[in-house]
Amino acid sequence: MTYPSVSTLLLWGEAWAYVPFQERTGHRLCPASAETGADEDMASWHTSVRNCATLTAVANLSSSKSLSEQLKRGRAAWMRKWSKINRVAKVMQATDQLMVDRGRDVLTIVRAKRCDVLEGGIKFYGGLGVELAGILFGQDAFDEDIEGMLTTRAEEVTTVLLYHAWNNQMSQRRRIVKNFIKVKARTELVWEGKSILSLSLSLSQI
Repeated sequence: MTYPSVSTLLLWGEAWAYVPFQERTGHRLCPASAETGADEDMASWHTSVRNCATLTAVANLSSSKSLSEQLKRGRAAWMRKWSKINRVAKVMQATDQLMVDRGRDVLTIVRAKRCDVLEGGIKFYGGLGVELAGILFGQDAFDEDIEGMLTTRAEEVTTVLLYHAWNNQMSQRRRIVKNFIKVKARTELVWEGKSILSLSLSLSQI
């Protein structure tokens, strides 16, 4: 399944309804909403995202190439706005840190499994959603009737945040492995060249 970007996900998930998230971002209300003075394009994007009934619908909207010009401008404006807000909020850093603290990040798992690439990340990080929701959203993210259970929307949001964090870590890991292979190959060529030169010098002295 395709998931929406983090910036769009947080709009759809009504993240600013939670006091801890307001405090984390420094905004009491969603900065993309018309009531906070957002421009018409951004407010239009905010409304369209909020009107999506399901995670699948918002994912399709987030990646759509057939948006109106206003929605395209609004999406781009919100992404820029969120990028600035997130310098303070550090949502993905908080997600990564939780994974590291619980030994569920890619590097820890790779070392434990003694492999370079992992498949099916959710089996490693899937149990962290409740704790992540507590960190980002607080007590209001939990179901009023069932202790320890998240509301459906909060569960979906934290699942996608963890998914993005895992994929980002995997991408970093692949780049590291790829660069290591390149450096190793260059080093081997250098040593091979030195060996050939040494052999040539030895032969010339015979």
